[in-house]
Amino acid sequence: MPQNLGSLGFSGSEGWFIDQRALQSSLEEQQGFALDWYRTYNVSWYDPTRYFARFDQVRASIAPGSLMPCDSSDLPMGQESTMQKYVQLFGDSDGTETVGGVVRGKCLDGVWWISPACRDNL
Repeated sequence: MPQNLGSLGFSGSEGWFIDQRALQSSLEEQQGFALDWYRTYNVSWYDPTRYFARFDQVRASIAPGSLMPCDSSDLPMGQESTMQKYVQLFGDSDGTETVGGVVRGKCLDGVWWISPACRDNL
């Protein structure tokens, strides 16, 4: 039974955008592979990577300085209380670092916070 563990102190939303051309290609090429349904992202069944740019390609395509730095207090990763709560709830201390005695999100290039599920893929 799911249990509400409380708020991290900020509101947010989640969602995804799948390019219509990529979606159509996946449906045609892989006998109905639905990129817009999360359960089809099992790589032992399908290869969803062929429809998306790699992280290094995305990272290289964004101009330096155009993303907000993780240590900004406007972002959850820059808020010490939020990141302490994150570690407490999820046990992911590898996603944080202490700089000048302050706990914050550990971000690649200062702007990319990588989820635990993706860290081994970089």
